Amino acid sequence: MKWLRINNNFSGIHKMKSVKPWAVIALALLLPACAMTKVAYVAPGAVRGQQAQILAEPICQPDSFGSGPVEIVAIDGLRTAQMLSMPNPVSYVPPGEHKFTIFHAVGTVSFTGHLKLNARPNVGYVLHCAGGGSRFWFTEGENGPVVGGIDF
Repeated sequence: MKWLRINNNFSGIHKMKSVKPWAVIALALLLPACAMTKVAYVAPGAVRGQQAQILAEPICQPDSFGSGPVEIVAIDGLRTAQMLSMPNPVSYVPPGEHKFTIFHAVGTVSFTGHLKLNARPNVGYVLHCAGGGSRFWFTEGENGPVVGGIDF
C-alpha cells in the first residue's frame, strides 16, 4: 500500500502559529470599524410624526483651513454617538428649544460651537458650516431662512 502514505511531518501547524499574530492584528483593526456605524440619533421624547429632523452638512464649506465634516456631537447635553461610533449625520428631536454642540476638525485645527434652535414638528433643518468651521448656522430646509442662534 504505497499509495496510502501518511505524512507524520505535517507542517501546517507551524504555519498556523505564524499566522496567529497577523490574525490578532487584523481583528483588532476590523472590530472597531464594525462598531463605527452612522445610525440616526433620536433624542428622548421624539415621537415619530411629531419630530423635527436635523441634518448636518457632510462637508464644511472650505476656506484657508480646508474642508471636512461638521458634526453634531451633543443635543441638550446628551452625546449623539455611542462609544466607538461615529457622530450621526441625522438627528431627530421633539418640538421645542434645543441646545446643540457642534464640532469640526481639519488636521490639527478644531472648532466647537454651541447653537440653539426652537424646533417645530415635521420640519427639516440643516446645519451649515463655513469659515473652515468658525461659523455654524441652521436653516429651515436646505436653502430656507436662517433659524436658531448662538447659545452662550
